[in-house]
Amino acid sequence: MTKTIALIEPMSVLGNVFAGEGVYPLLGPLYLASVLKKAGYSVRIFNENLLGRKVGFDELDSDIVCITALTPTVDRAYEIAIQHKAIRPKGLRIMGGAHPSFVPEEAIEFCDYVVVGEGEEVITDLIRHGASEKIVHGTRIKNLDSVPMPAFDALEGASRLPRTPILTSRGCPHNCNFCSVTRMFGNAYRVHSVERVIEELSRVRGKLVFFYDDNFTASPTRTKKLLEAMLRKDLRIRWTAQSAVDVARDEELVAMMRRAGCTRLYIGFESIEDSVLQSFNKRQTVHDIIHTVDTLHRFGIAVHAMFILGSDIDTVESARATVEFCRRHRIDSAQFMILTPLPGTPLFEKLRQEGRLLHQRWSYYDGTHAVFEPAQMSARELQNQMIQAYEDFYSLLGALNDGLNALWETAQKIPGLVARQ
Repeated sequence: MTKTIALIEPMSVLGNVFAGEGVYPLLGPLYLASVLKKAGYSVRIFNENLLGRKVGFDELDSDIVCITALTPTVDRAYEIAIQHKAIRPKGLRIMGGAHPSFVPEEAIEFCDYVVVGEGEEVITDLIRHGASEKIVHGTRIKNLDSVPMPAFDALEGASRLPRTPILTSRGCPHNCNFCSVTRMFGNAYRVHSVERVIEELSRVRGKLVFFYDDNFTASPTRTKKLLEAMLRKDLRIRWTAQSAVDVARDEELVAMMRRAGCTRLYIGFESIEDSVLQSFNKRQTVHDIIHTVDTLHRFGIAVHAMFILGSDIDTVESARATVEFCRRHRIDSAQFMILTPLPGTPLFEKLRQEGRLLHQRWSYYDGTHAVFEPAQMSARELQNQMIQAYEDFYSLLGALNDGLNALWETAQKIPGLVARQ
C-alpha cells in the first residue's frame, strides 16, 4: 500500500502583528511534495497559517510527517511531532527548515531525522531506506531545473492564495550579519533557466505573482533576460518582488521591470545611518537608499521599505528619525522590525558570547519582540520604539486609507518576512 505523507508548515505559537495575514507558504514543502509525488507517494501539504488553524487528528494521521520550521515556528513544530508520535507511534517524523538546520541537536530530540539544508535530493532515499545518522545533510542543488515544479495541487487551501509565489533563484551574494539566508542556501547565486520560469508563469491562475527570491535582481543581466522573455510572451501579469538597493543603479533594468508588470519592490534599507549599515555588513549608504526610492518612484514602482531597530548604535530617537525619513522621501509602505539574533547568524553568536541574549524561547524570535539587551536603551524601550514607529508612520500616511491597506497587502506577500529567515 502506498505510504501517506503529510508535509506541514506550522504557525507561530504566539502569533504576531501579521498573524493571519502572512498566508504565503514557504516553498520548500511544495518542492519536496513534487519530488515525493514523482516517487509515487501520496502527499498532502498543510500550512497552518493558510488554514487559519492548527492541523487536526485526521491531517496528522499519516505514515510520515515532514515538518518545515523557522525559529519562531519551531516550538509549534515540536508540538506537531509529539502529537504525531501519539497518533502513529510507529510512524516516521522528519524535520527540516532553517531552525532545525542550524540547531539540529535540539530538533532531533523531537523527531527521527533532521535534514540540514536543502532536502530535495535526499528526501526520497531517506524515506525509503533510512540513514545511519539521525542528522542528514542535504546537498545544494546545482541545477535547479532538475527539481519538479512546486506541487500547489497538494497544498490544502491553495485557492486562498492572493498571489502565486514563484521562486526563480536560491542563494544571496550578500552577507548581512543578521540574516540566515546565506548560511542556509549559500552565497552562490543559483538560478532557474528563463524557460523554466516562463513555464511556471504560464501556469499562473489569475495574473498576480510574487517572486519569492531573496533578491530578484541579484544578477541584472539574468533578470533582464527573464524580463525580455516575459515581455515577448505578453504574459500581462502584475508582480512584486524582493530586491536590493543596488537595483536603481541600472535604470534600463528598472524600466524593463515596470514594463513587465512590476508594481512594488520590497527592499531591506535596514537603517538611515551609514554607521549602522556598516555594522550590519550592508554594502549600501543612505545616499544609495534615497537614490533608489527616487528612481523607483520616477518609474512608477512603489517602495516597501524594511527597517531594523535595535543596533548597538541606535538610540531611543532612532525610530522617530526613521519615520521622519520615510515621510520626507514619500516611502509608500514600511516595516519596522526589532533586530533578532537568529541561530546560525554571526549576530546570534556575538550576542551569545557577550551574554546579552535575554532567553532562548524561540517563539519570541519573530522580529516583534526584543530578545536581547540593546546597547543604548532597555529592551522595553526598544519594544516601544517598534510600536511607536508603526503608529507614527501609518497615522501620518492616513492609516485608514492607504497605509493599513499597504501593510495588510505586504503581510500577505512575504512569509518569514518578519524573521528574515
